[in-house]
Amino acid sequence: MGDVGEPVLTVCIVSYNASEDVRRGLSSIRDFAGVDTEVVVVDNNSTDDTRQMIAEEFPEVRLVHNPANEGYSPAMNLAMARARGRYVLAFSQDAELRPGAVPALVGFMETHPAAGACGPRTIDGEGQLVTTLHHPSLMLGIWTQLIPVKSWLRRHAALRRWLTRLFPNSSGMTSDYGTSHPVAVLDGGCILFRRSALNAIGSLDPRLMQGPDDYDSCFRLHRAGFEVWYVAEAEIVHRTYVKDELHQLSVSYLRTQLPQWSYLYSKYHGRFWVRIFSFSVWLLNTKWRIEAARRYGGQSGHVAALREASMFCLHPDRYAREYRALWAKN
Repeated sequence: MGDVGEPVLTVCIVSYNASEDVRRGLSSIRDFAGVDTEVVVVDNNSTDDTRQMIAEEFPEVRLVHNPANEGYSPAMNLAMARARGRYVLAFSQDAELRPGAVPALVGFMETHPAAGACGPRTIDGEGQLVTTLHHPSLMLGIWTQLIPVKSWLRRHAALRRWLTRLFPNSSGMTSDYGTSHPVAVLDGGCILFRRSALNAIGSLDPRLMQGPDDYDSCFRLHRAGFEVWYVAEAEIVHRTYVKDELHQLSVSYLRTQLPQWSYLYSKYHGRFWVRIFSFSVWLLNTKWRIEAARRYGGQSGHVAALREASMFCLHPDRYAREYRALWAKN
């Protein structure tokens, strides 16, 4: 990890109560970055030993203590504001580089000047492929959870393979992960940005505190005239979880996630479609609330969080005004 002059790469990480994950990620950067690299970690006031661990084991890291946990995007903006590299890698706290990943990503950007961002092939902790290319239709994304198509497709690998051959660039669960190609939306677990592209689109939207900042960034890159690419030759590990399965979602996530989707959709669509989308999100919220009551009980924190989120789902303008107060309850 370099600290003299302007580095080729700045890796930006937001950490919160994940000391072991952060240790694995920083170790992988130290071992496998392969280019002149600086690392900036903004810690969202962790109550575990994350900051102490970084200071003692990774003294070369530029560690910023954020005294209040304001969510992911505000903290990532703090990290990116300190980035000096020609390229900026937004890297999840629970992700790890594999050998050759960064040189492949940086090398791709060097030979594709129209690309504003690119991302790698991603596997989970068990070596299974993670869906990291997303369909640009937010409406489709909500309704495939309402029906639910996504969970059904996960259980039918043969069907996914057949759909991949039929629609190799679908940007979703049936995407072609074997070859590099331009995509609509990259997963935020690992996105390499060209600094000039970041300068063009500006900072992350602070209202998207637990995602979907990756959708927003990719939408803005496309609007600014940049390409977004998937690079199959680069690979990382991301110890993530499926975000549309209720039992894996925290109370804080349930309180803010669906209102964020309504707000994001409202940024890019007219009033008529926003109303339809917001109602669709409200229906998904209702479905989750019924499932949460069955799983955790009607008086559980999960049900209360979803009940509180309900009106914000229907009124994205209200979420835009009151998102800080909603987040402060986490």
